Amino acid sequence: MVLVCAEQADQQGNLYTGAEYGDTPVIVEASSVQRRIVIVAGGRIVDKLPRIDIPGSWIDVVIEADKPFAVEPFVYA
Repeated sequence: MVLVCAEQADQQGNLYTGAEYGDTPVIVEASSVQRRIVIVAGGRIVDKLPRIDIPGSWIDVVIEADKPFAVEPFVYA
């Protein structure tokens, strides 16, 4: 199972991760291919995203956050 956060999500599960997203799309894609469950906490669920960083086909569940949070990229060291 993978837990990630994104600034925004739409009703189809597409994600906008923000200006800096590091390796998050790669991690989500690899998890999806391996049939892991991918859960996202979205800062807001909106009708239209500025751009799609991660497609909804890779996402299993999107939950809208109940309060604002800081999005920081996950980068392998």
